[in-house]
Amino acid sequence: MPVVVPGKSTALQPSEHSFPEFPDLLFGVTVEGTSFFDATDYLQKIQSPASVADFFEQYKAPIASLVDSYGIKEDEACMLAPNKHLIVDGNLVYLFISFVQPEFLAYMCDQMQQLFTTGFCVSDTFIYNLAKTRLSKEVLQEIINGQV
Repeated sequence: MPVVVPGKSTALQPSEHSFPEFPDLLFGVTVEGTSFFDATDYLQKIQSPASVADFFEQYKAPIASLVDSYGIKEDEACMLAPNKHLIVDGNLVYLFISFVQPEFLAYMCDQMQQLFTTGFCVSDTFIYNLAKTRLSKEVLQEIINGQV
């Protein structure tokens, strides 16, 4: 059965930032513990010509696979928030970002390649935060200046 867009109405209005790399992407969690993101708000903020309906239409097969794999109800994959925004199940977030920003898909493929070839991978944000907390300002400046 295909995903219904929009599915059920919900009282949830995502308002939390979860990813520093995507500050315009807002998340919320239902009382049942399911994470959702505000797809309408994100598309508006980045001024994308795409729509949430485009995402569900053009990525129908991968969405169906994820919905089936995660046991998401077809009418709960995309719900209508009180502000009339479409909010999408958080399990679809990486697919959605790849739809809106195709360069993210290339990044994710690189990360998966690193994971499969070395056994682990870390984000640039993780490396940055680790360096920031473990290295002195002087050492960081030397790295920036190419002295190390």
